[in-house]
Amino acid sequence: MKKENNSLVTPIIVLVLIGSIVTGALAVTNKVTAPVIAEQQAKAAEAAKQVVLPSGSDFTAITDVEGLPAEVISVDEAGNGAGYVITTETKGFGGVIQAMFGIDADGAITGSKVLVQAETEGIGSKVVADGSPFQAQLIGMTDPANIQATSGATVSSTGMTNAVKAVFNAYTVLTGGTIEATVYAPPSNMTDEALAEYYPGASFTDVVGGKTSDQGTVVYAGAQGLQSEVKVAVCFDQNDKIIGLIVDASGETPGIGDKAAEKSFTDQFIGVESGDAVDVISGATFSTTAVKDAVNIAIANLETVKTAPEADAPVLAPVETAAPVEAPDDGALLEELYPGVSFVDVPCGKTSDKGTVVYSSAQGFASQIKVTVCFDENDKIIGVSADASGETPGIGTKAGEKEFTDKFVGVKSADEVDAIAGATVASTAVKDAVNAAIENLAAVKAGEGLPEAPAESEEPVETPAPAADDVSIVATAQGLLSQVKATVTFGADGAIKGLTVDASGETSGIGSKAAESSFTGKFIGAKNANGVDTIAGATVTSTAVKDAVNAAADAFKTGKTGPVSVSGSAATPAPAETPAPAETPAPAEEPSEAPVEEPAAGPKTITASAQGLLSTVNVTVTFDANGVITALSVDASGETAGIGSQAAESSYTGKFIGASNGDGVDTIAGATVTSTAVKSAVNSAAAQFKSN
Repeated sequence: MKKENNSLVTPIIVLVLIGSIVTGALAVTNKVTAPVIAEQQAKAAEAAKQVVLPSGSDFTAITDVEGLPAEVISVDEAGNGAGYVITTETKGFGGVIQAMFGIDADGAITGSKVLVQAETEGIGSKVVADGSPFQAQLIGMTDPANIQATSGATVSSTGMTNAVKAVFNAYTVLTGGTIEATVYAPPSNMTDEALAEYYPGASFTDVVGGKTSDQGTVVYAGAQGLQSEVKVAVCFDQNDKIIGLIVDASGETPGIGDKAAEKSFTDQFIGVESGDAVDVISGATFSTTAVKDAVNIAIANLETVKTAPEADAPVLAPVETAAPVEAPDDGALLEELYPGVSFVDVPCGKTSDKGTVVYSSAQGFASQIKVTVCFDENDKIIGVSADASGETPGIGTKAGEKEFTDKFVGVKSADEVDAIAGATVASTAVKDAVNAAIENLAAVKAGEGLPEAPAESEEPVETPAPAADDVSIVATAQGLLSQVKATVTFGADGAIKGLTVDASGETSGIGSKAAESSFTGKFIGAKNANGVDTIAGATVTSTAVKDAVNAAADAFKTGKTGPVSVSGSAATPAPAETPAPAETPAPAEEPSEAPVEEPAAGPKTITASAQGLLSTVNVTVTFDANGVITALSVDASGETAGIGSQAAESSYTGKFIGASNGDGVDTIAGATVTSTAVKSAVNSAAAQFKSN
């Protein structure tokens, strides 16, 4: 027995010794390698900062700033005053999207790089890829309102858009400002009958962000679902307990996402103190998570809404039987713009032989903003004043400062003026009021005040037939997502008499604006597009229209009447739109070990392309038998001359020679997007070489 016991003890001792030795070895290895890994990670992070903020140096982490958006996980300030590098985490379709952005001292984005993502290949990946159209549009952006989503990748686009909004809000905080709270609109299906279910016989007062009564408070909120913003009205009783929800999920997938509005789901929120207490609906994760997020927003905003000021309905033109807008105190402005002029008071304004003054207003964040728009005798805007004194001091009140209102001088539409970052609601209200004044100008000049809305008619407006010597030419150019087609009609003298644009393949509500008469009408009477400004927020699409018009003008001069296309745009059509994926994402694939690659039999030349800032950048790469780059030529002729075009010069392409891909080559400062496109295309070619 004693011998048997020894035979059991010995292996145990040996195993313990082996375990101790292995543990010690691992500890020693970790001690040796951990600093090396940390150093490599730090170098990679530092390199990424230089990519997104090329002019920055001597970065220092900022850790003591209060009030930053929850999406911001780190901030680094450039020691040379170039700006900030801000890293965010937001929710995409496949999970967390971690992205790094550079924003300069003037509040413009200088670069972006997605660090972590799990978006669907070929769909969401189009949003997060380096050099993609989505990423390219961010360069130089100063307002997140101008972001164009990627068709077919709604959730991924929303995740990145939320990240960009967080960056601008963080910049506002970092530069001493305050983030203006979001004002949510009520769900479209919130009716008196629906509220009566929770508040029988109650009399409500409309306030900013909701409704108040002696029986409780209704708070509006919203959050992004799979295909739309899900709007929610959360009903609280006198004791601030949730007694019901009204949800508008009509924009979600029928039969799936719209279940988020059914009472079997919404009633689960009754009595909860957090939306997180309710489980999502299997198969409708995004839509029901949006409701949960909105409920949490409403809970957080409850006290603010209970004490919020009353909300007035905005005055927008044209409206039926609208009462005249109250005249603001504008004596000093009129004396400055119309010295010695005698005015006649008319409904909603003043008239004179030197011009017209139109009064307007729109709902801001905390008050009704009154606006005076002054036109000269040729109906051109010569001055604007706005009373934003009821807005948040130092934030919304900026919408009434001359630095902002002077931007409207000479514009034909207030849409040409960007809203103020951090004071979006107030400055957008001024824009809406200016547009209303422009619409109402003719009626005020006639002494009629606000006109009645025109009666609807299904009869099409008859367009006069073109003259016998008119020439119509169809031209196309590459937009952001599709080929944009312009049909241009020229008179005998070469002046443009008509323009119709097909931008149906562009982003709805953004790029599609390039087809609206408010834009196409600017070309009438001109002989080319050079004098027409692009549309803010839809630069790529409106530039495509201008390019197509110029191509048509060139064709007219040479006597060509057949279809024409802008050089290079027709050869590389935009990919077809991909429908949004199903509500429930497929489970991630298990990683598998890749087989060892064998070297190719001989040298190969491969062509590839990637999206630059203004065009598709094409590369031709020659690899030797071992996959080493021996030659590289780049076509960046569609990029900005003297800037992006540098990516095609031998001083840059020569840096790839001897490498196996583009990862080790730095981008060009000032031409980040184009040079990143070259690197992406080279990597695509390298991947093709390895797969053959």
